Amino acid sequence: MVTEIAMPLSGYSKSTQSKSLTKKQGTNMATKKSATPAKPKQHTKAEFVKAISDKTSMTQADLDKALGGILDQLKAILAKGESIAFLGFGKFEVSERAARDGRNPQTGETMKIPASKAVKFSAGKDLKEAVNKKK
Repeated sequence: MVTEIAMPLSGYSKSTQSKSLTKKQGTNMATKKSATPAKPKQHTKAEFVKAISDKTSMTQADLDKALGGILDQLKAILAKGESIAFLGFGKFEVSERAARDGRNPQTGETMKIPASKAVKFSAGKDLKEAVNKKK
């Protein structure tokens, strides 16, 4: 049986007023850690280029140009509706989304959502193994 116990508002500081204790069969659950894991760091393009530059003999300027060319070519291939696969890394492809009915969450009004295309990425075997490797 879980019981929610709210603290009275008068006579407590502002931080204490917002706290509530959850008790389960006499055990204090307020000290239990959150089940949500910490969000991993998101790297920027500059950090990515610098890391590659540190591992190779290429300059950051040359790598930035090369990466820009790679991304431009990837966009061009996908814009034509074609796919591109990097063996062991993964596959980029375009998927078709059919038109459908949706609802405006603010008004509840039914609306038509037009057909569209979306880019889909499927990780390859080597990438999956690297991500799931035990530390």
